[in-house]
Amino acid sequence: RVTTVTTGSSGINAEYGVSAFGEGGEGDDGDNWQVVCSSDIWYKTSAVRLRHVVTSKYLTVPGQTFGRPIAGQYEVTAHGTISDASLWKPVEAVMFIPNSEENSGHDEL
Repeated sequence: RVTTVTTGSSGINAEYGVSAFGEGGEGDDGDNWQVVCSSDIWYKTSAVRLRHVVTSKYLTVPGQTFGRPIAGQYEVTAHGTISDASLWKPVEAVMFIPNSEENSGHDEL
């Protein structure tokens, strides 16, 4: 589940623009994104794509910027085509290691 830092929520609207939805960590199926790696192993230096589970659209930064509310803020949308604009590279990482059989099937951060 991808969420915004300020609201703790996320989603995708009907025009495939990324929006925030829900409260207190509770949302809907529109909050779910799949990490798509270029190989079987996701290395911390490797770029990945984020695919929206419901629409199969990829989180993309098409390069368009706006003057308000924050000057130079980039538009983030979701597109059905794969491009360099849909590649995301982590700058910080947290490693999760299951410590029991009960945790081994967990698929949500």
